[in-house]
Parts: sequence; structure tokens; C-alpha cells
Amino acid sequence: MASAPQIRVLFIIRALEVGGAERQLLNLAGGLVAEGHAVAIAPMYAGGVLEAKLPAGVTLLRPAKRGRWDTVRFGRALLAEARAFGPTVVHGYMSGANEVALLLGGLLRCPVVWGIRVSTQPSGSLGTFRYRVFQLGCQLARWADRSIANSHAGRSFHVARGYPADRCLVIPNGINTDRFRPDAADGARWRARHGYGADEPLILLPARRDPMKDHATFLAAAARLLARRPDVRLAAMGRGPSEAVEAFHAQARALGIEGAVRLLPEETAVESAFRGASLVTLTSAYGEGFPNVLGEAMASAVPCVATDCGDSAFVIGDTGAVVPIGDAAALADAWLVALAGDAETRARQGAIARARIVEQFSIAAMVRSTEQALRAVMAEARRG
Repeated sequence: MASAPQIRVLFIIRALEVGGAERQLLNLAGGLVAEGHAVAIAPMYAGGVLEAKLPAGVTLLRPAKRGRWDTVRFGRALLAEARAFGPTVVHGYMSGANEVALLLGGLLRCPVVWGIRVSTQPSGSLGTFRYRVFQLGCQLARWADRSIANSHAGRSFHVARGYPADRCLVIPNGINTDRFRPDAADGARWRARHGYGADEPLILLPARRDPMKDHATFLAAAARLLARRPDVRLAAMGRGPSEAVEAFHAQARALGIEGAVRLLPEETAVESAFRGASLVTLTSAYGEGFPNVLGEAMASAVPCVATDCGDSAFVIGDTGAVVPIGDAAALADAWLVALAGDAETRARQGAIARARIVEQFSIAAMVRSTEQALRAVMAEARRG
């Protein structure tokens, strides 16, 4: 029996900056290469930190936009590099990149797959330009051969806004359980570097400072928690603009909790931070698809508490707690419950959380499902 033909997939993404979607793309790209396929990634903007961490065998294209309106020169460079690579499928990765992939696929006469990495998108959350791009995507989605959402919430949201239901499927993210695994010694070193005591209960919010992540609810819940457990420490870790940093500190001061709550810089070795945390939380108000940080923390054997945003409840299952969006009181109560047990109980909870990720959200499963989807659109293109 002849072997199935090689897939040559070109991914388009805005930039390879540090982020959950970007790490997922590297996982997927490396997995496809390991299966014998050819993979190239074309960031629209060059210089992202993760460009230096491409898996072996993945080709990096460098068309490199010089600004938002640098479209003609960028388009010519992208087309030339894409033709040299010769993709059999062009795969966009998120809004903006999806639309570029659609145009490129049309010029190359090869099938196009769109990647959906978010769920709800309130009109006021994106800014005028990005929201218009999102609306354009809803109108153009019918021309993509397939749309792959990483969450059920994301699929439902986009189908309700015009994405064809019969060509929109869900492939959950895959978590690297070799990278994200328990390591008490590494966690202890991370704590020591950041000045946390070995036995201090520590709640970590690993999220960029963006309105969708709702740091205001995180801080309001922290104040409620600290009134009952002043021994707990909390930290928010991630990048963000200076005005968001100032707003965070101002709210913490107003609540009288600035000494117990810290802002930490974003780290590329986020696995060490997870290992150092007693509990990982996510307080998002909108926009989450498949929240990678929950899966990564659980794979590190750290229990999670999150708001019911995107597929958080689907990921956590019965291994942690999910509370209503924006409910600081419910969030604080859930944190208290999660921190209440002794070390043995928390270790057992962490082991259960890791087992869920290993069994249900592996990289191998994500790669296998994506490979099947790409082969399907290639077959349809040949028949058409």
C-alpha cells in the first residue's frame, strides 16, 4: 500500500511573541515535522522571542511587515517565499493572519485552513481596526476550506457570526507534558529567586495585563481572601502596557493589599513559575478559547481555579474549581477551599490534575487530529 502523501503546510501568524497560541503553534509544527511533513512558519512581523525556539526541521520565512500599512511590499515578499516553499495547505493562525492566508492560498491555488484561538469578542474590546478585521473575517470565512477552533466556546461564537458550521471543527490544544511536569526542586529555586518562602501559600495569575484577563476581579478577590488568610501571597505574571501596570498598583493600594500582591515580569520558562505556585488561577472576563495556562499548570501538578470563560470548565473538569465571570466573592471562596487541605491532599489533587491533561490533551492527539483535517482539505481540493 502506498504511503499517504506528505503535507507541506505553511502557517501564517502575526508574530512569534511569547503567548499561548504561539507556543501551541510550535508544538503543532514540531509534531507535524516528526510525522514526516514539511512545515514553514511566516510571521507577519519579525523578531518575536519564539523565533529562536523553532523546533528542528521547521522553516522560518521572513517576509516581515515594517508597519500596519506596509501591505504591497510585504505581500510580494510573502508570495515569493511561499512559492519557493511550495505549500499544499496554507494555515492561518488567528484573526488578521487568517485573512492573509486566504488571499495567499487563492494566489497559490491551494486549500486554506483558518485557526480560531479565541471565543467571545465584545465589540469594544478590540479597538476599531481590529474589530473591523474581525467583522471582515466573519464575512470571508465561508471561503476558507476549513476553520479549526481550539475550543468549543470559540466554535460556537464564530458559527453564530457566519462561519460555516459544517466546515468548522474543534481540535483542543495539546500540552507538552514532558516540559510541563512536576519538579519540586525547580519550583523551590523559582520561589527563592522571587523572594517567596518555601511554605508560603502562593496563588499565581499567569496572564498578560489586558482587559480580557480581568485583573480587577483578581485584585478584588485577593482583598477578600487576605482578610481571612493574611498568610497567602498572590502574584500576577505577564507583559502589559505601563498604564495597565499603574492601574494594577493603584487598585492594590486602594484595597490595602499591595504588600501581599506582586506583579512579576513575563518569563519564557513559565514551567518554573507553575512549579513554584501553590495554586494557578485565571480570571478572564471574555475572549478565552482553550486556556493553555490551565493545561500547563495542571500538567505541572498544580490545581487550578478559573472563571467560566471559554473552555476553562472543559479543561479543568472535576480537578479544580470554576466560578462565574466577575464574581470576586466566589473566586475568593474557591481559592480558600483549594488552599485548605494539607500538603498531602494538595499533592493528590495535583496528581489528578496532571493525569487529566496526560490522558485527554496530549500533543500527539492534537497533531493526529490536525493531520487528518489537513489531509481532508487536500483530498477535497483534488476532487474539486
